Amino acid sequence: MKKTAFHLILILLTVCAVFPAVPSARAAQIRQDTRLLRIVSDMGSHEEYPENSAEAVLLAAEQGADEVRLPVKMTADGALILSEDDNLERICGADNTPISALKNEDIQKLFVRKGSGGAAAFTQDGVPTLTGTLAAANGKIRFLLDFDFSIADAVYEAVKSAGALDSCDFTLRASAKKAVSWVNTLEKPVSYLVYRKTNVIFTAFSILNAVGAENGVWLASSNPYGVVWSKPVGNRLAGCSCAAVRVSRKALSGKRADTPDYWENLISVGYNMLITDDVRVMAEYRAESLEALELLRDYTAQTESGFQLEDLRSPAYRKMKFAYKNAMNEAQRLCAKDFAGRAECENALYALRTAVNDIESNHEQLLNGEADLRLTPGRIITAVLTVAVFTALEVFIAKKRKKAK
Repeated sequence: MKKTAFHLILILLTVCAVFPAVPSARAAQIRQDTRLLRIVSDMGSHEEYPENSAEAVLLAAEQGADEVRLPVKMTADGALILSEDDNLERICGADNTPISALKNEDIQKLFVRKGSGGAAAFTQDGVPTLTGTLAAANGKIRFLLDFDFSIADAVYEAVKSAGALDSCDFTLRASAKKAVSWVNTLEKPVSYLVYRKTNVIFTAFSILNAVGAENGVWLASSNPYGVVWSKPVGNRLAGCSCAAVRVSRKALSGKRADTPDYWENLISVGYNMLITDDVRVMAEYRAESLEALELLRDYTAQTESGFQLEDLRSPAYRKMKFAYKNAMNEAQRLCAKDFAGRAECENALYALRTAVNDIESNHEQLLNGEADLRLTPGRIITAVLTVAVFTALEVFIAKKRKKAK
């Protein structure tokens, strides 16, 4: 009895979490259609320059990034520096003393390594600061600021003082309710994303419900089959201005690699803001995807205006007509978007062309009510197996008759 009651409660909670704030399919589609792929460089293009440095940030902008993620840390005396780690061991060769226990004047005596640090050579540059990198960028690129929620006020005041509120997105690592409440206290509104590492459907939906259409979410998980990568959550992502994934870290993107195949997977689900270490390749991929989408649009429009289905009752025609309608529906769905993945567009174009060619190349036979007589691998195999079965049957019958005599 107790188990039954528990299951009923669980089902009711699931229904309440999923359905009340689900936007209409049309409303979600409209919002998704206005979203392009946003390329976010992870700490700048740091092949030759130190992470988060002005040089790495400006190079990312040249390579096609729309934004750069900057991880912000606070020192013991309240200064804001840029570091991915909680200490400066990897990037500066220092000991593992937490940044929060160090004074900025001591930190600025250190030199940073090239690239991602580790065993790389040292440069003559100091540890980059938030205000220094904002000033060096001088509005040339947008920033995604990533910080612990406990220092949110300090980050906001620093960005406001630098006159950069309009060129920064704030990553709020807090519950959706707490994040939205903090934003509502600000003197000037900011663009923000609520970050959560989760596989729990209630948590994911509560974030999506709270941020609304104007702001975004950043969902992370190491589980490749987790709810944050599923279609139900993906459908809801279309209702946000941006939905981010850090593909530069497989541990945060469901083991997905920072490659076009996985970008395709994420885009098809509903994500549109990808944080990458490979800005140049992603920029090329975006350009190729837009080109593939235009080719699909052109062919779809030509087919809609110049190709007519006929009212034929041939079984073969019904099958081809079904394939054509499915291909056309998928093509129209993608054409309605401002952006779709390259492979998705190419596959849709191939399917639609194949469906049209199947009907046109068999037109005469279809008019006569004949089946499609083209040779295909499947039909060849079927024919061979049929002949083999009949041959074996004839041999079996012949042996039976011989024994009967």
